[in-house]
Amino acid sequence: MIDVLNHIDDLKKIRGLIKGGDIKTAVKQCEECIAYHQKEVEAFDKWAEAESQKDFEEVKMPFPEGVS
Repeated sequence: MIDVLNHIDDLKKIRGLIKGGDIKTAVKQCEECIAYHQKEVEAFDKWAEAESQKDFEEVKMPFPEGVS
């Protein structure tokens, strides 16, 4: 929930910059927010992939000889 509130604060800051006519800084702020959230997504994807590999490794069991 704190992340959502921080994101709302970022958007309010950008809105204020746009209303004040500082479009260049507003765009820069948008790019920084996008980069921050993209890093979070990539970190989550990496974590999820590692977790799915753990689950897969735990499920792999050798079959008795002659059973396929």
